[in-house]
Amino acid sequence: MAVDSLASLSETEQQRAASFVFEKDARHYRAARVFQRQVLAAYLDRAPEDLHFTTRARGKPVLTNGAGIEFNVTDSGGFALMAVMHHAAVGIDVEVPRPFPDILNIARNSFHPFEQQEIFAHPTLDAQRQAFYRCWTRKEAYMKALGEGLYLDLGSFAVETGPTRRPALRSCARGDKETWTFVDIGENHAIYAAICIEGQLNSIDLWHWRGVVT
Repeated sequence: MAVDSLASLSETEQQRAASFVFEKDARHYRAARVFQRQVLAAYLDRAPEDLHFTTRARGKPVLTNGAGIEFNVTDSGGFALMAVMHHAAVGIDVEVPRPFPDILNIARNSFHPFEQQEIFAHPTLDAQRQAFYRCWTRKEAYMKALGEGLYLDLGSFAVETGPTRRPALRSCARGDKETWTFVDIGENHAIYAAICIEGQLNSIDLWHWRGVVT
């Protein structure tokens, strides 16, 4: 799907892009917004410029004319992913590992005791970091599905940290932990990504967007 124009972006989105100091950041922002509009327009059979957005209490974007469509977008290190569901809350996160020397301090200081125990049970620093990123992407996907983002206490719930495609929610921040389904969609030690949805998920379709923003 080729995008040869930014005409679909709203005036607010254009102003936001113009506010970035570095052009690289502005390009990434515009590409993400075009990506979001193109994908949602395909689901709704509408023109991308006809989509209108608002935000919920914690800032999660939502379509005002979305006919039950729920979505979430994430990006890291030049990668962008989007999850779309019908009538079900959804969150998604992607992380490209970065060489932060104190990355595990987040786990020590903020994660649930169950997660800490699993992460630091690994004998090597490399294995601990891998477990951290698996844990982090699952946790952030859950927080975004709830609509809380990082406003939610990281230690108020626990996810499984092992290398499994269908990780479990060990302890939830609210409601029933069986309500939520997790799917890991990319772990190769160069990229980690996870989706969390409200309800059961029998299958998932993965699509590669080939848009070009000029």
